[in-house]
Amino acid sequence: MTFIFLAILVVFAILIFIFASRAAEALFSPKPISEPQKPRVSTSAQESAQNNPVISKETKQAIATVRSKLQAGALPSCEAVIREASPDKPEQSRLGGPVYLPIGTDWPKSPNGKKLLFIAQINFAEIPSLPDFPETGLLQVFIADNDLFGADFDAPEKSVVTLLYHDALGEKAIRHENLTFPVVKADYSTETYTPFQSEAVQREGRVIQFANETGDMLPDFTHWKYETLADDIDDEGAVEALWDELALARPEHYIGGHINLTQSDFRHTAPYDEYDRILLQLGSDEHIMWGDMGEMSFSIRQEDLRNKRFENAIFWWDCC
Repeated sequence: MTFIFLAILVVFAILIFIFASRAAEALFSPKPISEPQKPRVSTSAQESAQNNPVISKETKQAIATVRSKLQAGALPSCEAVIREASPDKPEQSRLGGPVYLPIGTDWPKSPNGKKLLFIAQINFAEIPSLPDFPETGLLQVFIADNDLFGADFDAPEKSVVTLLYHDALGEKAIRHENLTFPVVKADYSTETYTPFQSEAVQREGRVIQFANETGDMLPDFTHWKYETLADDIDDEGAVEALWDELALARPEHYIGGHINLTQSDFRHTAPYDEYDRILLQLGSDEHIMWGDMGEMSFSIRQEDLRNKRFENAIFWWDCC
């Protein structure tokens, strides 16, 4: 029994010695110097680096050439902003709402006798001076309330739209209410369509306010004259960056400038290639929507614009 107890003490002592030796070695022996860890790069930063590589000198020169040609095609324009306020004066620029017509002027109708939908009124006296545009007068825009909003994409000049221009409304202009906002029936058989986002906008209207100054708007690569301008540049990332830059520089709504399209340019061939001025451009926002975040425009020949022949303007819209 004594022998077993002594053996246990010896084993225990040996274990204590081994543990103490290793502890001392770990405490007093020199430690290797570790290299500083590299900062971790997030996935988004890696993607950013891959999507935005360093642009070569040749590509920069090519982009500068493209930009210069676009700049040469710039046209003056004026931004339009849709306010939350409803118009309180007959001659105010507006989106939707009631419209005032001079005595003797009937509400425009489609060929089958159906009233058109009032979209917007532009008071040119509220806009800073733009080349070829009137300095005064009112332009009222009406379109059809069907699934294409009256557009004829095969023959745009035949679209069911009406543009009325008045030098002045006159003191006895008559107020007319806009069409009733669509109410979808239980059987979904309604035949009424509207680009307005709400009944309030269509019925009450919203004030359109214009910028105090005009600015130069560059064409982009959807314009038929410039769509192949950057085809010879191999750096797709640089071209996409320029594309985004041009898109972000454009306001949502405006007059003048260049057409804004989400699809291809319909003005490739004569006589549509002559429609190089934008009478009115309306995009999509919380007030109005053209299909799926689309764009609407009225294009017009410069000579027609100068002579106020607004009935010759072409209506077009497209969406994503």
